Parts: sequence; C-alpha cells; structure tokens
Amino acid sequence: MDKTLKEKNDAWTDTDEHTEIPFRKRVQNFWKWFTDNEKKLSQIVENRGKSDSENAVEFITAGTDLINEEVHFNLGGNYEFTFSVEGHSSLLSLIHISELTRRRG
Repeated sequence: MDKTLKEKNDAWTDTDEHTEIPFRKRVQNFWKWFTDNEKKLSQIVENRGKSDSENAVEFITAGTDLINEEVHFNLGGNYEFTFSVEGHSSLLSLIHISELTRRRG
C-alpha cells in the first residue's frame, strides 16, 4: 500500500462525536456487514416492489449506520450500491479511502 495513503487513512480514523469507534473500524464493520449480508441485499434488489420496502430500508440503514447516521444509500437496479452523504462530503472521501485501503490490504 502507498505509505502516504495509509498515513492519511490512519490520520482520519479518529473517533468523532457520533461514536467512540474509530472511523476506519466503522467502515471495516460496514464492509463486513455488507459481505455477510450480500445474499439478502441481492434478494432485496431482485424483489424490489414485491416485498416490504420499509423493512428493506430499515435493514440497509442498520448497515450504513455502522459508519455514521449521516451516511445514506441508494440501490440501483443492476446491484449498484451508492453512498449518499449530503452535506457531509468528508464522509464520502473517508469511505472511499478506507475502501481503497481494504482492497490493497
């Protein structure tokens, strides 16, 4: 991993006013939740409009809340999962950097 990227990511893993868990750990928790629930998430996309959308939203919100309550989401028809952080662009940058770090190991 690029040393500068790792240093930046580590610098941004402080706790914030929302939780005592460092940001990077919260993002890791989210991605673990996401992979653990990938089958259910796929079923939600496949059954859109056929199942209880309120329960689906609550389920996915519980996952994104692992990062921060200000992180919202959109599910696309082609199994696309998009973060929405309206008014909190720093969260999107941090999520992206943490994901890059996770992929590069």
